Amino acid sequence: MPNLKFVTSGQNVDDAQIIPFILKGRSLRTPPPLMVGFFDDASGDLLIEIAGRTYIIDNKEQYELQMRDNTDTSTLRTQIINPTLSRPLQEYVIWDSASFVGGGTMTLQSNGGVIFSTSGGQVSSSASAEVVGGLVVEFGVPDSSVLPAERLAIFPVDASGISSTEAFFWTTSGSWPNYTAQPEGAFTDSPGPTISIGGGDRLGIVVRPDGVVEYHLNYTPSSKPIWISSRQVRLDVKYKVYVKGFTVTKVSWQRQGPEWKYTAGAQLLDRGLPVGDPLPATIKARVRQLCPVAGGPPSSWTNKVFTR
Repeated sequence: MPNLKFVTSGQNVDDAQIIPFILKGRSLRTPPPLMVGFFDDASGDLLIEIAGRTYIIDNKEQYELQMRDNTDTSTLRTQIINPTLSRPLQEYVIWDSASFVGGGTMTLQSNGGVIFSTSGGQVSSSASAEVVGGLVVEFGVPDSSVLPAERLAIFPVDASGISSTEAFFWTTSGSWPNYTAQPEGAFTDSPGPTISIGGGDRLGIVVRPDGVVEYHLNYTPSSKPIWISSRQVRLDVKYKVYVKGFTVTKVSWQRQGPEWKYTAGAQLLDRGLPVGDPLPATIKARVRQLCPVAGGPPSSWTNKVFTR
């Protein structure tokens, strides 16, 4: 940290008062977002996700989001996003009943849980998310003697489901009351350690912003991972959630960065389309970080295209 001295005429420099000075780089251009992505919640609404970089001054972040037309020549809507005003970044998983396979019956819970009547039951989410700024998916272990789901996973939408080598998953086994869980306990040559689990536990798959995958039990931001995968997610694709087996009491996923919801109604309104029309097949957006210093330059734009 540099220091300054102001010396009056005839004064000895050694006698002048030392004044601390912190260089804050106020003339530097604000850095752009690292990534911009979409969370498709399967209702038609889109959540626009931002993986930002905190500016050097006062740890402030503020972003300007513009929704663009298909030719990328005009702005349909502008939104200022302040991460400190974001809602809690957690959503219960919405399942795709059309993807249910394995016979028997499936019961959907309001909190994202799933109950199958046979061990062959399996279902994937209708919602999908890009890994922008990190992603957390948690699966609730049922209480008492109810059998837990045997496989709990995330996988890329362009892969062949849970059998893909690109899937990340927990496997469970055992019988009441001695249930166990293991990260990547199938389809990989180097699975993680086997741990004991009980009713009320949460098995977590935590994707870091850099694509590294951690496996957690009862995750908190300060918790240590049970195991870290030797593989990484693909940052250029969307992921879905998958469950196979008997019961999972709650399934949720959380995003780690600032976001803004672009509702289905707003998508139609911005394009002059009436309610009930098909939603646009392509959505274009761009984001830049604003400078926290009045009059300071914003960052360059980061562009993103979403295709249904």
